[in-house]
Amino acid sequence: MTGEAEKKDYEPKYAVGEILVCFLGNLNAEEGFVRKMSEFLGYQVKDEEYEFGESYIILTKPGEEEKACNEFKSFRIKDQEWVDWAARRDIKLEKRWNDLEELVGMAESLRDDPEYADVVYNKKLDEIIDYANKIKEPGKQ
Repeated sequence: MTGEAEKKDYEPKYAVGEILVCFLGNLNAEEGFVRKMSEFLGYQVKDEEYEFGESYIILTKPGEEEKACNEFKSFRIKDQEWVDWAARRDIKLEKRWNDLEELVGMAESLRDDPEYADVVYNKKLDEIIDYANKIKEPGKQ
């Protein structure tokens, strides 16, 4: 588990004019409802599937992302809550997830057949190291 001290210097890179909204799991909110609810609140669902979970990307006016998050989180119909959470979209975090998924895939491909010749095995390890070096944050050691 990562300690808070290790996270304190993380600086998100938020998408401008976009938030993520996740609806409560027991409601099974369908896309049509999500679109209508978003329009009712004055927002639009982005025509892009969010690949990191059951969330929707909602378009906002630039600079009004926090306001939109609060509006979604406080939305009620007859005292029924609909939204589990709403947050600004962190594209830096998404890039890290993609990069790490690629890195894990590369390592798992070695595990699939660890009886490679030493030269091939070492070459594949070098590819993993090169990729890991490529995805490092610039200027950070």
